[in-house]
Amino acid sequence: HRLQLETNATVWLDGVPGLFDHLTLSPKLPGSGEGRSWNDEVLRKYLSFRGPVMELKLVIASPEDLEEAGRRLETLGLGPETPVVLQPNGLGSDPSGFGRWMAEEAACRGGAFAGPLGKLDVRILGQWQRIYWAGERGR
Repeated sequence: HRLQLETNATVWLDGVPGLFDHLTLSPKLPGSGEGRSWNDEVLRKYLSFRGPVMELKLVIASPEDLEEAGRRLETLGLGPETPVVLQPNGLGSDPSGFGRWMAEEAACRGGAFAGPLGKLDVRILGQWQRIYWAGERGR
């Protein structure tokens, strides 16, 4: 069995990261309404832990969130060895529209984002359940 943990990385629990094969750190940006939960100190602890595969996943709700993600990841000193998954917020009247905008933004720059994000291994992952069911809740 392989075990994966997804956490917002606001709390460090000694020994817990070593129990998993894959860690997804999903701190919250301001557009989520939970932006105060971002904790650089705890994120650095997780990122310095050796053993499991590690990635960051950030839900992006606006162009401002995209810029904020770049600033915060640069502050962390994140390098291209840690994949960054950008997940467009799938809520709203056009759940796939913002994802298209993000993909076009990257494509216009030859597959890379501008600024600090352009130096990282960035991937875009849509919330397919929201796109397929057009944002209908309960599916």
